[in-house]
Amino acid sequence: MTPLLERLPPGLTAEACAARLGVRPWFTWLDSGSEPGGLGRWSFLCAEPWTALRATGVRTERRAADGGWQPVAGDILAALDRELLPLVTAPASGGPPFQGGAAGFIGYDWGRVLEPRIPPPHAADLGLPDAMFGLYDVVLAWDHQLGEGWIVSTGDPATGAAREARARARLTEALQWLAKPAPAALGEALSAAPGPRANDVAPAPSYPVIGVEDAEFVELRSTFTHRGYMSAVQRVREYILAGDNFQANLSHRFQPSLGEPPGQLYAR
Repeated sequence: MTPLLERLPPGLTAEACAARLGVRPWFTWLDSGSEPGGLGRWSFLCAEPWTALRATGVRTERRAADGGWQPVAGDILAALDRELLPLVTAPASGGPPFQGGAAGFIGYDWGRVLEPRIPPPHAADLGLPDAMFGLYDVVLAWDHQLGEGWIVSTGDPATGAAREARARARLTEALQWLAKPAPAALGEALSAAPGPRANDVAPAPSYPVIGVEDAEFVELRSTFTHRGYMSAVQRVREYILAGDNFQANLSHRFQPSLGEPPGQLYAR
């Protein structure tokens, strides 16, 4: 069967739906920030995936029904293929370009799976997996160009006759989510959404930034001291002159204090 497709109730914006879905498990918002006429035409919201995958290095895990994580064979892209390829169907005609499936991220450090010679990061203080995907059977989509919204329900991971029944039940459930008053303002809902952090994280270097206007006021910090950064630049120049390197991405993080929850900052 093709996915079920239904227009969103009138008057609901992406922000209004995010305030309702933001408190649900595994909320994901692919929020368009560009001009509607170009790459910013579509936005997508998802919540409550039927399973999820995460990877740290070569170790890949699948989320079990009890919320725990179980190791699976292969890298995360191979695991995604195993989950999704048996469920592939033709898309609903006239619907949005994303009609269910995997939504998540592949981080920069996952490249070490493809290039094992790259050393691990000095500090993994964010506590994030290298890659993580939720597998979603319900998607809320907005066409910012036409001003229209859609609910898509695929019925995954059911098959056969059970798939259509699940798709209809999940579409009804999504409409019920949207019919309820928002439990919190948008910023509060986004701040309440739990992140995929781990507990065993290595702290990154952190030094106060001095000699910059208002740096002390916002408690601005960096992973380099000024002298340490200039020393690192000099070492890179020496590597280039010696023929050991031709390009280096010598980056560092600036981190200020935040006077409001991250979700409220994003909404503002």
